[in-house]
Amino acid sequence: MDTSDDESPLNVKKETKYFRYQSEVFKLEFDQTLEAFKKSQKYELKLAEETLREQLKHLNNLSKQLEKEKSELANQPKDSHSSVLFQTVKKREEQLRQEVMKLEEMKKIAKGCARASTDVLKHFDF
Repeated sequence: MDTSDDESPLNVKKETKYFRYQSEVFKLEFDQTLEAFKKSQKYELKLAEETLREQLKHLNNLSKQLEKEKSELANQPKDSHSSVLFQTVKKREEQLRQEVMKLEEMKKIAKGCARASTDVLKHFDF
């Protein structure tokens, strides 16, 4: 009985070793890719946390400043409400409103964090 080289038990052992090696390579690549994702998420989370803390600090400072300016305005006679301080209070209220809107945008973004877009997933043909 004549067996070709491709069918010899020696080639099967080589292929088995090769597939085992390939499997280990894929596992290593998987681990490295997963670690890269974790590092990326960790960095993005840290950046988001810093940005959110700064925004909240800014909102707090604006609120305190607005309350101080309103208190000063309340101590002025009613007929002086067209004064510079009155205009300052109105501008500060608008500034605070704009900054609250930024915070609301951050909250919307947070709902989508760590979610891969469907376009990315389609690329991988899952």
